[in-house]
Amino acid sequence: MRDVKSQSLRKSGQFRSENQRIIKFRTWDGVEMHYNVVPLFGTKDEDPAIIEAHAMGICRIKPVKALLEYTGLHDKNGKEIYEGDIVKSKLTMPGKTIYIVKWEDETAEFFIQNKDVCKDYVEIIGNVYENSELVETKPTG
Repeated sequence: MRDVKSQSLRKSGQFRSENQRIIKFRTWDGVEMHYNVVPLFGTKDEDPAIIEAHAMGICRIKPVKALLEYTGLHDKNGKEIYEGDIVKSKLTMPGKTIYIVKWEDETAEFFIQNKDVCKDYVEIIGNVYENSELVETKPTG
């Protein structure tokens, strides 16, 4: 039974880690966001790509601009928070209410742009690829 469950998670683009957090990704292809994709991991210097399934079992490798991981957290409305999301918080520094969700290599964790904000008080208002006008910094890719 366990094999069936892990196979269905793989087919949907979701993977379960040892601590039982579902690992899943979305991608930005330069035009739109795609969810529950199966990433193709290469070296750090290679551009991100996904495995795209087509009819009759044919698969192809599709390059993407950005591969964004699900953090395992939800905002105050229950919406899944992904790397690259723009969130708004009421519990913030004076004059600053909008933050970007980022991955920190040194500590191996997701954080909300230089601020440790409680997820129960943040709301997703967009992402850096489709709503770059909400933040000062433009995304790469």
